[in-house]
Amino acid sequence: MSEENPQHSSADADDKRLSIPAGDENYEVVLNKSKEELTIREPSTGRVITIRARVEVPEEETAEVDVKPLSPDDFREALQKMDALGLSWTADGIPRVIPKEGTSDDVLLSEVFTQIQGVYPALPRELGTVVFHALTGMPAHESVVGSKDDLQRKVSTVHELLITPNYRSEYFFKHAIKVPYFEGIDWEVLLKTHERNVEGMPGMAYALLMLTFHNPNPRVGKIDEHQNMTVAVNVNLVDKLIGLLIDVRTALESAEKLIEKLNEPPIGESHAG
Repeated sequence: MSEENPQHSSADADDKRLSIPAGDENYEVVLNKSKEELTIREPSTGRVITIRARVEVPEEETAEVDVKPLSPDDFREALQKMDALGLSWTADGIPRVIPKEGTSDDVLLSEVFTQIQGVYPALPRELGTVVFHALTGMPAHESVVGSKDDLQRKVSTVHELLITPNYRSEYFFKHAIKVPYFEGIDWEVLLKTHERNVEGMPGMAYALLMLTFHNPNPRVGKIDEHQNMTVAVNVNLVDKLIGLLIDVRTALESAEKLIEKLNEPPIGESHAG
């Protein structure tokens, strides 16, 4: 039954009314969710027909509601199984599974991976919540991660199996910056054979680079939206770009060494107490 143009009854907030044209008459239909009744009123005679109507929740919604947090042991086992397959996790809010370096993408199509997904369908959401708590200290809802004791055991697991210095750096890079960040590049090389107002073939090769950026900040634009920019380069510009990127990499490496030095505990602190 369609519920277009509903007219809500002031007597019962659960009632939904709509008019169904039938010739020159309009039949008034009322769906009362609280009483689980469907009432049809014939305007010409005033006759009222009441039908029992049960409102059912779609199966997929029921499945989502029924998902419970993993036990700390199951949580650890799930991460260990992923690791044994040569898989790791991205540093996104809800982490994505990615093959480790040297692992073929075919593992994502394997029967073992499919079985793990079936056994732990809510693992990415729960993992993301545990990592967020572990790195920021912000509260985590028990409906997602379990009790406080369970959460602390899961935090210990992610520190042991997932959160490396590189992962931590990548996490805060993705979640703390205020501008879109570079995510990927597509390219093609073209040979220009003709040009307007030019006799003969220019014989010039160049490349088109399509740069893809990811937006993590809702103040800049739609969050998690991808933005593309296409530019042209030749060999000289590519060499210049490589040189500039090498300079940037050198500066970043120096900054990372400084961060490591700043994070070192003061001398003698480990012997305190």
